[in-house]
Amino acid sequence: RRVSLNAVRLAIAIGITTAPSPDDLDLERYRVLLKDPDEGMRIAAARVLVERGDIAGRAVLLQALQDPDSHHRIDAVLALQQMTDPEILAAIKQAAKVERHPLAHLVFKKVLKQMDP
Repeated sequence: RRVSLNAVRLAIAIGITTAPSPDDLDLERYRVLLKDPDEGMRIAAARVLVERGDIAGRAVLLQALQDPDSHHRIDAVLALQQMTDPEILAAIKQAAKVERHPLAHLVFKKVLKQMDP
C-alpha cells in the first residue's frame, strides 16, 4: 500500500512514530493542523478528522473542492463522500460540473454515484 507524502508529513507533525489505533488519536492535534500553511496538510488533517466522526475539517474539505491542484480536489471529494449531508452533496455536484481534469472527473462521478444513486 502506497503512503502519501502528506500522510507521512502529517504523522511527523503530530508526533506519531507507530501506527495509532483510532482510540489513541488526539484529535486536537489534527484540529491545529487545519490552520497549517500547506494545503495538503490541511486536507490530510481534515480527512482524518472526518474519518473519526469530527466535522471540524468539513470547511477545509469543501474549500478544497475548488483547489487548483487536482490531487487536492480528489482527496477532498473522497473524504467528503463519508458525510451524509445535503449541503455536501450539492457542493460535490457543483464541483463536478466544472471539473476538467480527467481523473478527478471520474472520481467525482464515482463518488456522486455512491452518494446519490
